[in-house]
Amino acid sequence: LKNGVPDPTGLREALFPFPELRSTGKGVFEVTAAIGKLFVVERAATLLPDAIWQPVSTQFIAAPKFVYADTNASVRESAFYRVKWLK
Repeated sequence: LKNGVPDPTGLREALFPFPELRSTGKGVFEVTAAIGKLFVVERAATLLPDAIWQPVSTQFIAAPKFVYADTNASVRESAFYRVKWLK
């Protein structure tokens, strides 16, 4: 919304596409998002409501695709990841 006028339909999505998160292996995933976004990768051992999410990496997207690999994934019994956008 600028000067009381709504953005043209689809403009915001074209400039800032919704982020995509794709698992490509145990502890490895790709993030596809708009360049210039700052995000934190978090990990938890469970998906229960009281899960404790620990930050494991903070990244600035310099290219449309970013690959994250948890170097300890092979020794973990289970791990779940999420990406939180900071800016």
